[in-house]
Amino acid sequence: MQRIRHISEEYRRRNPKKFKKKSDITFVGIHNRRGDHIVLQKQIGSKTLEAGYFLEAMDMFRAKYKRVVFLYVSDDIEWARRKLGK
Repeated sequence: MQRIRHISEEYRRRNPKKFKKKSDITFVGIHNRRGDHIVLQKQIGSKTLEAGYFLEAMDMFRAKYKRVVFLYVSDDIEWARRKLGK
C-alpha cells in the first residue's frame, strides 16, 4: 500500500492541473505474463500479445478516466519499458 501511495503522490506532483477540483485517481492494473506463457502460446499456435494491444487498452482507459495511473505487473518489466514507454 505504501508503494501505491507513493505513486499517487508522485502523479499528483507531476500533474497539478488535473487536480484543481477533484483528488481521485483511478488505478488500472496491467498483468502481462510473458516468460513461460509465450512458450505456451507458441505450442498451442496462439498469437503473442504485442505492445499495440496494451497501448489501445490504455488509451481507452485514458479516454474514460481523467486521472488514471497504470500499474504494470510482469515477469518481463524490461519489455514494457522498451515497448510501452513511460
